Amino acid sequence: MKPNKILIILIFLFSLITIPLGQKIWSNAPGMQPNSTQLLFFMGISFFEAMSFAAGICFLLFAWPLLKKVSKKSKDLVILTYLSIAWSLLSWWPHDRLHAHVGDNLDSLIWIEYSFHVSLIFAAVVIGYFFYTVILERNLK
Repeated sequence: MKPNKILIILIFLFSLITIPLGQKIWSNAPGMQPNSTQLLFFMGISFFEAMSFAAGICFLLFAWPLLKKVSKKSKDLVILTYLSIAWSLLSWWPHDRLHAHVGDNLDSLIWIEYSFHVSLIFAAVVIGYFFYTVILERNLK
């Protein structure tokens, strides 16, 4: 079987596990009962977040050998980039589930927003800087 097909199958399998697991780990806050239309939208976003989480797991499992060949400069930057890409894929699932779990608790919501958003902004800066250095490497040759 081709590697791309294996990856698609793994992403699908991991995402099937992720959705019910999220409900078990982070149950909805009391009193949060969406109507049927809202429930469809919540299910839709849960699907995409589960797919992103599953893609993040596959990225962690398979991308390292490829990523470390891309740039010969800083091993630390390659590691940070690897972790930043993984976090960018993995973080949406726990972020959303934590929102549903804490409900209207504003202190918890502030903690969630800062911890996830600031870390994702940092990850984006790392990824951007990595690609900038790779482009410079390629253009200087």
